[in-house]
Amino acid sequence: MMFSKTKIVCLIVTGLLCACQAILEKEYHIVTDSDSISDTSNDSDSGTDSESDPDEHDTTSDSMVDTETGSDSLSAPGEIILYATDNVPNSLEGSRSAARSVCRDAANAFFGENHTYHIEMFISMSAEDTIALMPQTFGFSHESRVVGPNTVEIASSWTDLFSGDLSATLMEANVTGGETDTYPYWWSGSNSSGGLASACSGWTITDDTQNATLGALDSYGPSWLTSDTTSCDGWWRFLCIAFEE
Repeated sequence: MMFSKTKIVCLIVTGLLCACQAILEKEYHIVTDSDSISDTSNDSDSGTDSESDPDEHDTTSDSMVDTETGSDSLSAPGEIILYATDNVPNSLEGSRSAARSVCRDAANAFFGENHTYHIEMFISMSAEDTIALMPQTFGFSHESRVVGPNTVEIASSWTDLFSGDLSATLMEANVTGGETDTYPYWWSGSNSSGGLASACSGWTITDDTQNATLGALDSYGPSWLTSDTTSCDGWWRFLCIAFEE
């Protein structure tokens, strides 16, 4: 008797399972094991057809290499524009900030008030802040070409400024904006290699008790940086640089 009841229960459960499977197949598209095997085979074929073209991967790889190396995207070093202020007294008070302000005022006459150049004074202030060290101090390349406001080349690179043989004089490069000086000199404070020379004690002295080195606006040779000395109460031009950051 117990066997018969068990068999009956099994038949009922089996029937319920079959009914549930039929409902699921109809409502939710649940596939049988055989259908699943067939679909898996089809998916495999489909996957073979949809594989990416190997060339596409190669292109992506090449692009990544170019981006990382930058070999094709590096531009030439930016140009440094050299220009001059009017003849003015030494009013720097030993400050780079004051020097920069003097040069910014002069920059407007050359580039207009809306220019985007970074401006600095071309001068040796101290042993740690010299013309020769300006690339490290202000973040531009030693290979930067140096030109005048009229784009005439003064030197093929910053390093070449100290070679003793300029491509053009400062006057030829129009650093004064076309003005001609009877005494064509500028406040330098530098020796011929761009290091510190006489500089009014870091441009803090403004009387005749000390001297400053002057450069010549009309020289191709080393005297363009170190031509003469003058007392610190004189009036001469300052030189400035402008460059894109």
